[in-house]
Amino acid sequence: MASPISTSVPGSRSVGTANCQALAAAKARGVTLGNPKLSVARKSALEAVTTEADRFAANVLPIIREAQKAGAATLRESLRHMEFIAPLRVASSSSRS
Repeated sequence: MASPISTSVPGSRSVGTANCQALAAAKARGVTLGNPKLSVARKSALEAVTTEADRFAANVLPIIREAQKAGAATLRESLRHMEFIAPLRVASSSSRS
C-alpha cells in the first residue's frame, strides 16, 4: 500500500508553516507580495470574460429564438429543442471546413 503524501518539510514543520514564515520574511525585507498591477489584471480579466460571454450569447440566442418559434415556452422545452438542433449545427458547420 502506498504511503500518504507527506506535507512536511525537513525539521518537521508543515508546508503551510514554512510558506507562512517565508512570506513573512520576504515581507519584512520589503518585497512586494502579490500582483503590483492587480487593477490592470482585474480589468483585463473582466474584458476577457465579458467578450467570451457576449460571444456565447450571440451563438445561443438564435437557437433559443428558434425553440421559441417552434413552441418552446419553458427553459426545459428550449433545452430539449437545443439538444436536437445543436448537434445538427455542429455537424453542418464542421462539414464546411
